[in-house]
Amino acid sequence: MEEVLPDDMLADVLGRLPPSSLAASRCVRKHWCSIIDARRLLRAHLLPLRLDAFFCISFDLIDRLTYFFARPSTARRIPGSRLDFIDGEDYYDLEVKDHCNGLLLVYDMVVNPATRQWATLPISPEPSIGYYLGFGGTTIMDQDQENDDHLLFSRFYLVYDPMAESPQHFEVFLFPLLGHDLGNHENITINLEEQEWPPSTFRTHVFSSTRWRWEERSWIRQGETVGTMADMLQSDYCMDRKAVYFLGALYVHCQNDSVMRIALSNDNKYQMVRSPATWSQLGAERATFYLGKSEKGVYSALLYWVDWGSCPQFRVWLLKEEEEENDDGHHHIHMEWVLKTNISLPPLLANKLPLLHSGFADDEWRVIHDYNNKEEVPPADAAAHGDDEFAADDEWDFDNADIVLDEAKDNKAAEADGHYPVDFLGFHPYKEIVFFSLKSGTISYNLNTSKVQQLGGHIHIPVGIRTCFPYTPCLLTLGELFENS
Repeated sequence: MEEVLPDDMLADVLGRLPPSSLAASRCVRKHWCSIIDARRLLRAHLLPLRLDAFFCISFDLIDRLTYFFARPSTARRIPGSRLDFIDGEDYYDLEVKDHCNGLLLVYDMVVNPATRQWATLPISPEPSIGYYLGFGGTTIMDQDQENDDHLLFSRFYLVYDPMAESPQHFEVFLFPLLGHDLGNHENITINLEEQEWPPSTFRTHVFSSTRWRWEERSWIRQGETVGTMADMLQSDYCMDRKAVYFLGALYVHCQNDSVMRIALSNDNKYQMVRSPATWSQLGAERATFYLGKSEKGVYSALLYWVDWGSCPQFRVWLLKEEEEENDDGHHHIHMEWVLKTNISLPPLLANKLPLLHSGFADDEWRVIHDYNNKEEVPPADAAAHGDDEFAADDEWDFDNADIVLDEAKDNKAAEADGHYPVDFLGFHPYKEIVFFSLKSGTISYNLNTSKVQQLGGHIHIPVGIRTCFPYTPCLLTLGELFENS
């Protein structure tokens, strides 16, 4: 049969096989193997192309920091999600700092839960504010910094692209956060109201797994600035601001809710875009912005309350980007926020929705506490699903949502409740869908159809959820980079 079929037709047939059969087909003939490898038919099954879970970080600093919210079948397939395989570490104390395409940044380690591998990074540099502003040497302010740890904080962001020419390599970017004590320090020699931030030339350190060391890199700003050091100090809490890697650029959520776009190519340029809205524009008493990646690129979500007793409102913007040419012939990216969704959340808060997956009734999403507990992670019933080893772990169908809530009908019920606990979990990385954890359960909301789907129960975490990372498993092994490979 192989001699008769053209390569394109044979590739189409092979591409329809399940991963286990496709892997076995590589061993049948050399020609089959070359077709599978050249067209990356098997590689697609290893890539982080499906949303399987959320790593939820708790406010609790005593009991446990990181929780895994997923279906039991996912816990069976990714046993490393508990993070208990890392030698010499108490997994109860481990906190996920960032996630990018299946890899986790856990303190000074890069971890792949799907392959149970990890690597410990060298100690990162601790540059001063003078370093970032290009002063060189030591400023008066820096001399006292050893005695005051609240002037400058380091935030780390992970960049990993499994579709790059070298898919076994990653980078970690160090970004400075300005501490609130900076504005009250007696020996500061900088005018915070006038000093641009980020500065026109932004310097920092990046860890490269290719050379296995921290390196200094710099980027020059294109376009206008969007704030000063004083502006950055207006935020109440900024340690959980995220960054997004998308199509060769890193987007960093800054302290004043602006976004910094860093081109990771060789042009060494960065640009700033202002926040899509301000508290005063919305008349908000409190508000929280979230940066994320979804189907069409980079998105910003806003959860806000007009006053402390009101129901929360929710907005989503898409960052529209177009390449333009300057008068001097150079090109830059024009960025503009486009409003995608503007909804009131009372209908979601007032209703307990049924699970839409009748076939997944025993496999609804939940917080996995004990991976050895058969009630939490029941063994796969192979007989019920036939011989296909992957049938027991079908990907959750996020498109199977058919409930559209009547806002007028449900608004009174929400008002009567008087309490509106809601956590925004994040964006689906490949569909225009967002996720909330409510008192009644955990749901997905489709930004295009306004349809809602219940995934499982409420994410019950002691003290509450501080932040979440949507998790897309990556089954690529990174070879010699990882200590236990």
